[in-house]
Amino acid sequence: MLGFEKEKYVEMGNLVQSKRTELEAIGQKLYERNVKSIFFTGVGGTTAEFTSLKKAIENKTALPTYVVNAAELMVEGCKQLNKDSIVITGSKSGDTKETVAVALITPSPSKSAYIISPAPQLEP
Repeated sequence: MLGFEKEKYVEMGNLVQSKRTELEAIGQKLYERNVKSIFFTGVGGTTAEFTSLKKAIENKTALPTYVVNAAELMVEGCKQLNKDSIVITGSKSGDTKETVAVALITPSPSKSAYIISPAPQLEP
Protein backbone atom coordinates (compact mmCIF):
# COMPACT_ATOMS: atom_id res chain seq x y z
CA MET A 1 0.00 0.00 0.00
CA LEU A 2 1.45 3.33 -1.03
CA GLY A 3 2.31 5.51 1.97
CA PHE A 4 1.60 2.72 4.48
CA GLU A 5 3.12 3.56 7.85
CA LYS A 6 3.44 0.38 9.90
CA GLU A 7 4.22 2.19 13.15
CA LYS A 8 1.09 4.35 12.92
CA TYR A 9 -0.98 1.30 12.00
CA VAL A 10 0.25 -0.61 15.06
CA GLU A 11 -0.19 2.48 17.26
CA MET A 12 -3.81 2.84 16.12
CA GLY A 13 -4.46 -0.85 16.76
CA ASN A 14 -3.06 -0.49 20.28
CA LEU A 15 -5.26 2.55 20.86
CA VAL A 16 -8.36 0.62 19.79
CA GLN A 17 -7.35 -2.29 22.03
CA SER A 18 -6.93 0.09 24.98
CA LYS A 19 -10.52 1.25 24.47
CA ARG A 20 -11.96 -2.28 24.49
CA THR A 21 -13.92 -1.88 27.75
CA GLU A 22 -15.43 1.40 26.56
CA LEU A 23 -16.27 -0.07 23.14
CA GLU A 24 -17.89 -3.14 24.71
CA ALA A 25 -20.07 -0.87 26.87
CA ILE A 26 -21.18 0.99 23.73
CA GLY A 27 -21.89 -2.36 22.05
CA GLN A 28 -24.03 -3.44 25.01
CA LYS A 29 -26.06 -0.21 24.85
CA LEU A 30 -26.63 -0.76 21.13
CA TYR A 31 -27.70 -4.33 21.76
CA GLU A 32 -30.18 -3.13 24.38
CA ARG A 33 -31.44 -0.52 21.93
CA ASN A 34 -32.18 -3.37 19.47
CA VAL A 35 -30.27 -1.81 16.57
CA LYS A 36 -31.39 -3.26 13.22
CA SER A 37 -28.73 -1.81 10.89
CA ILE A 38 -25.34 -0.13 10.97
CA PHE A 39 -24.22 2.74 8.75
CA PHE A 40 -20.61 3.84 8.45
CA THR A 41 -20.07 7.21 6.83
CA GLY A 42 -17.10 9.41 6.02
CA VAL A 43 -15.13 10.43 2.95
CA GLY A 44 -11.95 9.31 1.21
CA GLY A 45 -9.73 6.87 3.05
CA THR A 46 -12.15 6.67 5.95
CA THR A 47 -14.76 4.95 3.78
CA ALA A 48 -12.08 2.52 2.58
CA GLU A 49 -11.29 1.63 6.18
CA PHE A 50 -15.00 1.28 6.94
CA THR A 51 -15.35 -1.15 4.02
CA SER A 52 -12.96 -3.54 5.79
CA LEU A 53 -14.88 -3.13 9.03
CA LYS A 54 -18.16 -3.80 7.21
CA LYS A 55 -16.76 -7.09 5.92
CA ALA A 56 -15.68 -8.12 9.43
CA ILE A 57 -19.16 -7.35 10.80
CA GLU A 58 -20.82 -9.28 7.96
CA ASN A 59 -18.66 -12.30 8.82
CA LYS A 60 -19.91 -12.26 12.44
CA THR A 61 -23.54 -11.15 12.20
CA ALA A 62 -26.56 -10.95 9.90
CA LEU A 63 -27.06 -7.28 10.79
CA PRO A 64 -27.39 -5.20 7.59
CA THR A 65 -24.29 -3.01 7.35
CA TYR A 66 -23.72 -0.13 4.93
CA VAL A 67 -20.79 2.09 4.01
CA VAL A 68 -22.06 5.38 2.58
CA ASN A 69 -20.07 8.41 1.45
CA ALA A 70 -21.01 11.31 3.77
CA ALA A 71 -21.62 13.77 0.92
CA GLU A 72 -23.86 11.29 -0.88
CA LEU A 73 -25.78 10.59 2.32
CA MET A 74 -26.32 14.33 2.77
CA VAL A 75 -27.57 14.81 -0.80
CA GLU A 76 -29.39 11.55 -1.51
CA GLY A 77 -30.38 10.24 1.91
CA CYS A 78 -30.97 6.49 2.34
CA LYS A 79 -34.31 4.73 2.74
CA GLN A 80 -32.77 2.02 4.92
CA LEU A 81 -31.60 4.59 7.50
CA ASN A 82 -34.17 4.90 10.26
CA LYS A 83 -34.71 5.09 14.03
CA ASP A 84 -33.46 1.51 14.43
CA SER A 85 -30.12 2.33 12.78
CA ILE A 86 -26.79 3.29 14.21
CA VAL A 87 -24.67 5.77 12.27
CA ILE A 88 -20.93 5.71 12.90
CA THR A 89 -19.08 8.63 11.39
CA GLY A 90 -15.37 8.79 10.80
CA SER A 91 -12.91 11.55 10.06
CA LYS A 92 -9.15 11.42 10.42
CA SER A 93 -9.00 15.14 11.16
CA GLY A 94 -12.25 15.29 13.12
CA ASP A 95 -13.52 18.24 11.12
CA THR A 96 -14.30 16.90 7.63
CA LYS A 97 -17.20 19.11 6.51
CA GLU A 98 -19.39 16.39 5.04
CA THR A 99 -18.92 14.05 7.99
CA VAL A 100 -19.60 16.75 10.55
CA ALA A 101 -22.73 17.74 8.61
CA VAL A 102 -24.03 14.15 8.68
CA ALA A 103 -23.46 13.99 12.44
CA LEU A 104 -25.36 17.23 12.91
CA ILE A 105 -28.37 16.47 10.70
CA THR A 106 -28.72 12.69 10.87
CA PRO A 107 -31.42 12.65 13.56
CA SER A 108 -33.73 14.57 11.25
CA PRO A 109 -33.69 12.43 8.07
CA SER A 110 -33.28 9.17 9.96
CA LYS A 111 -35.89 9.97 12.60
CA SER A 112 -33.54 9.67 15.58
CA ALA A 113 -30.93 7.13 14.51
CA TYR A 114 -28.26 6.56 17.15
CA ILE A 115 -25.03 8.38 16.17
CA ILE A 116 -21.47 7.68 17.25
CA SER A 117 -18.90 10.23 16.11
CA PRO A 118 -15.45 9.37 17.36
CA ALA A 119 -12.98 12.27 17.27
CA PRO A 120 -9.21 12.24 17.29
CA GLN A 121 -7.33 12.89 20.52
CA LEU A 122 -6.19 16.51 20.48
CA GLU A 123 -2.72 17.40 21.62
CA PRO A 124 -2.65 19.82 24.61
